[in-house]
Amino acid sequence: MNGTEFEGSLGSSGGEFFFPVNKKLREAAGVEPGDEVAVAVEPADLEPVRPPAELADALRGEPDAAAFFDGLSGFYQRQYTGWIAGAKSADTRSSRAAEVVALLKQGRKQR
Repeated sequence: MNGTEFEGSLGSSGGEFFFPVNKKLREAAGVEPGDEVAVAVEPADLEPVRPPAELADALRGEPDAAAFFDGLSGFYQRQYTGWIAGAKSADTRSSRAAEVVALLKQGRKQR
């Protein structure tokens, strides 16, 4: 933005698109709220999402859920996989994976 690099998510409202910009970034770019700025948008170079073993196992017998998961954007895939991987115990990871599969079967992008 105005020559200042940053990463963020593009938002939309009422058919218009925007980047939420915090005060620190505005100051670095020398802009104020409401200013028009020049931006160059490039896709982030993200690693493919690798489901934790518990989710991969749970999806093996659920082709519809697996297909829905594969069709999700990386953002939603990371939300699900991070929640599962963040559990300390294997039992909790397995139960979360089962919950995610149930949500995916319902066509839910997020829990």
